[in-house]
Amino acid sequence: MPFVWENQGLGGYGFDPDDVDQLLVCGYWCDGLRGDFETEWRRVAAKPVDGLVCTLLINLCMQSDANWDDNPPKPKLRT
Repeated sequence: MPFVWENQGLGGYGFDPDDVDQLLVCGYWCDGLRGDFETEWRRVAAKPVDGLVCTLLINLCMQSDANWDDNPPKPKLRT
């Protein structure tokens, strides 16, 4: 049962109604040293509440005034 979908449908959080304490992820949600982001649901070492907290933190960070650019432009030299 999905409960969070990334806004472009690239990944999601969910849970199995028969095991409500186990977080499931699919898509590009990285759960370690993975390079392949599967479209199938998979278990991770977390609970569904962890997925909700992560989603809230990501959204709060993205709404902040922080500069998320890893390569900000360098100041131009004055000549």
